[in-house]
Amino acid sequence: MYGSLTAGAQMNALNFNRLIFPDGLDAIYGQNLPTNETLPENNNRIFPDFGAGILLFNGKYFFGLAADHLSEPNQSMYSAYPIPLSGKLTAHFEVNLPWHKPGHWRKYYTFNPNIIVQSQGDEQNVTFGVYANRKGFSLGIWNRQTTRKSSDIIVMAGFMGKQLKTAITYDTNLRGVGLRSHGSVEISISFLLKGPGPKSLFPFYEIPGEWEVR
Repeated sequence: MYGSLTAGAQMNALNFNRLIFPDGLDAIYGQNLPTNETLPENNNRIFPDFGAGILLFNGKYFFGLAADHLSEPNQSMYSAYPIPLSGKLTAHFEVNLPWHKPGHWRKYYTFNPNIIVQSQGDEQNVTFGVYANRKGFSLGIWNRQTTRKSSDIIVMAGFMGKQLKTAITYDTNLRGVGLRSHGSVEISISFLLKGPGPKSLFPFYEIPGEWEVR
């Protein structure tokens, strides 16, 4: 079992002079009128943010629970109109299922079905799917359902070495504009400064048997 605490700060910045409002537009000459909009007291707002999490695992099962924005900080630039950043709760469950091909030089795979449940304010979503691993290479697919009746498909390909981990994901909506939106692509790269090792703080980082010749 592992636990974590996070602390950080967020800055919201606004250049009010570059905003264009309807009352600042002239039908003939364009923008040449001053606006009656209320300027914020401060164009920059910095506020602290805190979170906590816990991870339970053994060789087969993983369960995690994380809470973000515990203090629900006010992110508004107007003191008279507070806008709290709602707390977010995330629960994650995963099962590690190894599979061996028969024979002396048998191949070793793992299949990891998992589910992620998130809740923030009035928004909730559930993401479920599976990814497969072989010699550090991973392929995965997930489906995400939200309270707005939105459905997304997510595909992932990646490689996990003993210290280097890379992945590329593609996320697109299956309803509404769907594939016409072209979706979004995310590339992630992480590097451990020290190899995991048998007594590592990251026993879940290295997939069992990945580095053995089979």
